[in-house]
Amino acid sequence: MYKIFIASCAALLIGGGIASANGPLTKPVTAVIHGTANPAPNGDVDTDGQCNVAAWVDHCSAASACQCFAVSPATAGGAGTISNFFITVDSGINPATEPPPNGDGPNPKCNLFTGVFTLSKTKSSGTSTTTVNLIGTTCKHVVGISVNQPQGTDKNDILSGGWGVSDSPTPSPDVSGWGTFTGQVVNNNNGGGNVPVSLRLAGMVTK
Repeated sequence: MYKIFIASCAALLIGGGIASANGPLTKPVTAVIHGTANPAPNGDVDTDGQCNVAAWVDHCSAASACQCFAVSPATAGGAGTISNFFITVDSGINPATEPPPNGDGPNPKCNLFTGVFTLSKTKSSGTSTTTVNLIGTTCKHVVGISVNQPQGTDKNDILSGGWGVSDSPTPSPDVSGWGTFTGQVVNNNNGGGNVPVSLRLAGMVTK
């Protein structure tokens, strides 16, 4: 069972933009995220274990193959406040289907996950609200493989994937954006809650 996700965004750095004289402004963006994740409350979990809070995360490849994780609200390091953060991990999707020969080696595993969160920021001109979708993989990272320990130690999970601004609900004010992310989950408590996670997002935003 995989342990995922996030609670606080440490920084948001915005570079120079490209725009026409009267058109929208497009800027590169990066965000560094640190935090923890816990299993979601039962009311936020659908039939097969997936999150039911948004269509983007409400799907599962097989019966009882998914798990939903909730992320506590957090301040996004000057970029705003993160809320309604949920992750569906689908253990039914794993491209590494061949086990190690004779069982002498780590069991391979990469799973699909989807996520969604709301980013809000209040200024003197009003409050902006943007929903961000995530899609990626969480792959087991094993260290310490030896003759005496052929399975090694599942030290952490490596995260990678893409993000994009959702059209549902419509961003207010209007904004679009997309990009990629990398990160890791530290497997330090054998499947319990409060699992440390870090992510780095990079991409483009047009306002």
